[in-house]
Amino acid sequence: MTRAPSASQPALSVAQPAEIPTGPSEQATLLAQVGTIVLNSGTYFVADAAARGLNLLLVLAYTQVLKPADYAILAVATSVTLLLVPVLGLSISAALSRLYFEATTEAERRKLYATALAFLLVVPTLAFLAIEVVGRLGWLDVFGAVPYDPYLRLAVLAAYVSLFLDLPVAIYIARRQAHRVAGLTLVNAGLLGGFSLLLVVGFDQGVRGVLLAAVLAGGVMAVVALVLTARAIRVVTRPSKALLASMLLFSVPLVPHAAAQWVLQVSDRLVLSHYVSSVELGLYYVGYSVGAIAAFVVFAANKAMSPIITVELKHPGHASRVPRLGTYWFAGVVVGCLAVALYGPDAVKVFAPNEFLAAAEIVPIIALGGAAYGVYTIISSSVWFSMRTGWVPVLTGLAATLNVGLNLLLIPRFGIKAAAWNTVVGFAALAALQGLLAARRHPIAWEYRRWMVLTGVGLGAYFAVQVTVPGLSVVRSLLSALSIVVIFPVALTAAGFWSPEERRWLRRRLLG
Repeated sequence: MTRAPSASQPALSVAQPAEIPTGPSEQATLLAQVGTIVLNSGTYFVADAAARGLNLLLVLAYTQVLKPADYAILAVATSVTLLLVPVLGLSISAALSRLYFEATTEAERRKLYATALAFLLVVPTLAFLAIEVVGRLGWLDVFGAVPYDPYLRLAVLAAYVSLFLDLPVAIYIARRQAHRVAGLTLVNAGLLGGFSLLLVVGFDQGVRGVLLAAVLAGGVMAVVALVLTARAIRVVTRPSKALLASMLLFSVPLVPHAAAQWVLQVSDRLVLSHYVSSVELGLYYVGYSVGAIAAFVVFAANKAMSPIITVELKHPGHASRVPRLGTYWFAGVVVGCLAVALYGPDAVKVFAPNEFLAAAEIVPIIALGGAAYGVYTIISSSVWFSMRTGWVPVLTGLAATLNVGLNLLLIPRFGIKAAAWNTVVGFAALAALQGLLAARRHPIAWEYRRWMVLTGVGLGAYFAVQVTVPGLSVVRSLLSALSIVVIFPVALTAAGFWSPEERRWLRRRLLG
């Protein structure tokens, strides 16, 4: 299904996904394609997990030299960085990812890359300079213990330099070159880890060193990104005003959407900073950081699946395969979030000092929120395909408003656990509201019954381990692995999850 070009959307010829085979055995073709999806998702996840794992180790290692109050500074500063990334860049890389599939020739794609690059070189730079002027005047010193100089300035710089890496990453994801995205992710993680250890441990820079390391690593990767984007353009190509208009038409509504998502993700920490001690806020930050590994499972699956879903929807004969692909997508999200919920608390107990043990209780709740966010990423894919994003920020804003309201109502009474559960509710509301919009923009008959089975079995597997072996032990670790690898798929079979075609395919694969 292709939209007719308009004045705001240049007439790019539509890419026909001829690389997807057709034939009599639709189920066999679909399941064979899953192998490619799993390989790409696995590549993204391994890279993201390695990067996240290194960051997590740094967070836990810093507990030896930083105090919980120091983590309160990090919580505010990193929240500012998360907000400014989409705001400074106007989410232009997201538009590139979608418009890539509206071009067939390499010349059209080069013009798309050149337009996005020219925009990022001008607009975010001017915005950063404006923020610096306002910050020097003292108008951004609004967080008390987190002044603009040096903490917020470093947070703004980290957001600015990180924008440029999004361009080659968006290009490689659209091309389904997972190994290149993984390489950039790992190099970025290695630089961040190296600079962090040098500044925090070697030069005893404390919280300032953590933030400065992000700026230095992002600066190096920005140079790499500029070189890679220039190579993708290859020849001198003039940016296109018409293309820029199309990109902004798609991406500008995503800026308030991203801001509302930021509220969903970090309003808990901002509200907590007013109602709990800095120690409790630091504990929440550590627990959230571990539980947020679940989000990296979601991001990895999304990177692999989004281009495939787009291509499938554009193919006249393959749109019917999308609901089944969505079910496999969600299955991967559930398994990943289950692993985080089971092993994340143990990581806190093993690596962090005793004063941080309360953070372990936050981890499984945040992992559950990651599963809810996974539902959102799947059902919203039809909205991105339609390229009609005007209502997206409105609905995300409603979910964010609900989240903030619950935080203001419940955090003063119940503290950090209320903040964690409000995150789950907020992401569930986001999934429900965006699902309503997706049904109007481009309806897809997702297999919601099978999604419910996956959710129920995943929760059952988690509580089975909790009840059987509640404490930290080798037996618990082995049971957790058994729960993920054996009990989970067996329980799915007992619940009638697999279709007859899937059972036959699995028997052929497992029994030869």
